[in-house]
Amino acid sequence: MDDQSLLNGPEPQPPTGTAAEAFAHLAARVGEMEQRLDGRLAVIARALEHIAVEKQSIEVPDYNLTLAKINAA
Repeated sequence: MDDQSLLNGPEPQPPTGTAAEAFAHLAARVGEMEQRLDGRLAVIARALEHIAVEKQSIEVPDYNLTLAKINAA
């Protein structure tokens, strides 16, 4: 889902009645956008958790012995 898809939901229909109907329609559209954003944020959160776990599992080798041999040579 791209950034524009959040704004490119169904085309708004002109209000045909009262202001209350217009606000109800707007509230429904905002609710749909919130649901899509919640889904995207959940995906991002899972990705960040995966990255954090992955970084913790990286083992950096101890090169002290190798460097000491190179230095001695």
